[in-house]
Amino acid sequence: MEEIEFINFIGTQIRKYRNSRGMSQIELSKKSNLHRTYISQIESGDKNPSIVSLLKICKALKIQFTDILPKEIK
Repeated sequence: MEEIEFINFIGTQIRKYRNSRGMSQIELSKKSNLHRTYISQIESGDKNPSIVSLLKICKALKIQFTDILPKEIK
């Protein structure tokens, strides 16, 4: 998997989990203590988030870090 594909996959997974919980980007940003535009940029694949940011998002979504990774990484 290429880097850009990986970044896009992560963003898609975050959006999927956020939507499945009925959570807006604003709610996720408040719970993760990250700016809403940063959440949007991650979900759209425009930003390469740090591991710390991903951990904050996963904690806010109440999921494991590995839940957002592609199968070939796990």
